[in-house]
Amino acid sequence: MKYSKGLSQVVTTVLLILLTIVAVGVIWTAINKFVGNRLEGAGSCYDVLDEIQINNDWTCYNASSNQTLISINRGDVNITSILVGVSFETNSTVFRITNEDTSIEDVSYYNEVGSGVALVSLPTKEGGKTYVLNNVFEIPRDITISAQAGEKQCGVSDIVENVYAC
Repeated sequence: MKYSKGLSQVVTTVLLILLTIVAVGVIWTAINKFVGNRLEGAGSCYDVLDEIQINNDWTCYNASSNQTLISINRGDVNITSILVGVSFETNSTVFRITNEDTSIEDVSYYNEVGSGVALVSLPTKEGGKTYVLNNVFEIPRDITISAQAGEKQCGVSDIVENVYAC
């Protein structure tokens, strides 16, 4: 009977070790899945950060035509849309440019004539486009852009403060 006490302590120790290993495995699986999903969204926005930019040379306000030109350059990055925010002293406006040709009130391309509703879309990869925001009656305080990568709306990737007059 002396050996049975020693044997039960060994069995108890082995069972505790196995229980600990199983518990660590279950916790690791849950944490890994949770953290992996969070990092996946952050990674897609991190890749976009330097790839979507406002071209300062072609972004300006034209008081004689009541237009603001906004030039956007796109690097080699997959995005679904860009959210453009234009802030003034008295108000602000926001519009979304997508990969599909979309009608956006008072937004057109730079080389189009007239104002009103036109079809616009994102620049192609490694390309750029200049958009015109019509019916603007004061110089913008700032212009911001932020991309949407998949289902994730990213933060501001570029901003132009103190927009100059054309």
